Amino acid sequence: MGQYHVVVNLTKREFIHPHKLGSGLKLWEQIASGANGGTGAALLVLLAASNGRGGGDLDVEDNWHGPERVDMSGPGPMPESYPAIAKRTIGRWAGDQIAVVGDYAEDGDLLPEFEAEDIYTLANSDESAEVLAAEYDGFARKAEAEEDTPERAANYRRIVAKIRKEGLFTDISEDVLTVLVHELDLVIDDGKGWRTIRRRDAA
Repeated sequence: MGQYHVVVNLTKREFIHPHKLGSGLKLWEQIASGANGGTGAALLVLLAASNGRGGGDLDVEDNWHGPERVDMSGPGPMPESYPAIAKRTIGRWAGDQIAVVGDYAEDGDLLPEFEAEDIYTLANSDESAEVLAAEYDGFARKAEAEEDTPERAANYRRIVAKIRKEGLFTDISEDVLTVLVHELDLVIDDGKGWRTIRRRDAA
């Protein structure tokens, strides 16, 4: 079975979810979605340490790239909510420790303090910490009832304790997607299956 990956900020305990950016979870699927934003473009937005100092940088105050700009002689009108999202998102991860972590990760894949084996579980859920902890508690009870899987039950209990102590990573995908939609004039389709994202001018 294929391995799924999420991009995580180990410093801030945040993540971006590929499905919310119009991509599959496998590494190849994520690099293949680059023409329409995806995790690669999201990382450029998040890691930009010196945005706003020259032509071609991403919009924050003035709208040079958004679809509202129709007169090419100057900036267009800026959507009211956009500058606040751009300010908190562009460069948000600059200087932080970032990793792409899969659901087959082992603790030795990163420095020991990050406990890589658990990251995918903590950074891949739309559920609250309470709901996810309860779900893993149920897994533990089932494993304990089967009696032949004590190691599995102990692992589930360890994850429950970790969720309750540390909480989950925070998903910031929607803010990053807002920036990508603005900059690349993307169209989002939340219809059947995965979210699909395309350029407005794509056939």
